[in-house]
Amino acid sequence: MNTLKTLKRVSALLLLIPLFFALPLKAQSRLFAVGGNANGQFGDGTTTQQNLPVRSGTLTGIKSVAAGFAFTVAVGQDGTVSRWGDNSSGQMGIDSFTSSSTPVSIVGLTGISSVSVASLGISVLALKTNGTVCAWGDNVSGQLGDGTTLTQLTPTPIFC
Repeated sequence: MNTLKTLKRVSALLLLIPLFFALPLKAQSRLFAVGGNANGQFGDGTTTQQNLPVRSGTLTGIKSVAAGFAFTVAVGQDGTVSRWGDNSSGQMGIDSFTSSSTPVSIVGLTGISSVSVASLGISVLALKTNGTVCAWGDNVSGQLGDGTTLTQLTPTPIFC
């Protein structure tokens, strides 16, 4: 299959210049990746750099995607969140610092409409369909808004 031909109908493109990888999201809600992959941020089970777009893992039905410092986080059409790549700052939200080169679901986190990466690319904010926000990852400057400066390894509700 000609990968470049496959990417003709890209509906969104997330480009991370400092980390040298891009994530085209096709209209069919499938994710592709190209560029550096040293931390498994493609989600395809490898850490191999790709010079042509390749399918990013096996997830389908993706409605929102964000990329941070060598990791990727995606929201499915069902409102669940999956994450892969580097986890050195707890940005996977899985109660550990274990990284993964394949998608890992964040257990118990549902009803999410979109995700965003903040603070030097190592903190994640998730907007729930009910308007509340959860955050996790690095929090050295209190950027998660939870009233602490502690790294949060699991999604933490943020009250505004």
